Amino acid sequence: MTRTRLDQWRSGRNYLRPGDTARVLPTQPGRRDGYQTRIHAIYETPTGIEIEVVHPRNGAIRIYHPDRIARRAQTRNRRPKDTE
Repeated sequence: MTRTRLDQWRSGRNYLRPGDTARVLPTQPGRRDGYQTRIHAIYETPTGIEIEVVHPRNGAIRIYHPDRIARRAQTRNRRPKDTE
């Protein structure tokens, strides 16, 4: 099985990249098994896209289908403007 590492992957209107913060969505509505995470790597396989994330409790690498991953909004840290 060949896996090709990708630099980014487009999910809807957003791009997912390694290092981005994301949320693993729950398995069903009403379940509380989703969690905040960080994307470790994105791979293209013959069966589709696989996204590796870092589990927040134990640091393990988990693999999910892109339908279970939602990108979190991020802001850039900007230098404060000079006030005179």
